Amino acid sequence: SPLCGKLERSRALDLVVRAVEIDSSMLYSPCIIPVICGQLECSRRTLELAFREIVNLSPLKYLTRKRLNRLYQDLRKTHPAMGSVTELAAKHGFSELGRLSGNYKKIFGETPGTTLRSFKSNSGQVLPHFFPSEPTHWFSI
Repeated sequence: SPLCGKLERSRALDLVVRAVEIDSSMLYSPCIIPVICGQLECSRRTLELAFREIVNLSPLKYLTRKRLNRLYQDLRKTHPAMGSVTELAAKHGFSELGRLSGNYKKIFGETPGTTLRSFKSNSGQVLPHFFPSEPTHWFSI
């Protein structure tokens, strides 16, 4: 339970891991923090404290970045004739393509369309990683 605005680290880590799992299962839906809180049976404030403790970002910002990363990976491995930015963005819960494009470009340095057009079937490239200090041992992208 919260103590002076802090959570025990193990409780915070558990909430973050479970929130990421819940959000990852919500294909074609926007990231809705109240829904995640309901499934975790915790308050929005508790979830906020947990994310600040573990990744130093708000739940919405972190989960949106996770979704952007998954979108980037899908765009890189999809042949342009086999999918569109709109279809892949919808799969990851993005409906506002203008806002998506701006946020995406800030992180990846190119538009989603440019990433899609850069398809390489066997590129072997390491994808950029934009979580500078994320604890990689407790989840997969």
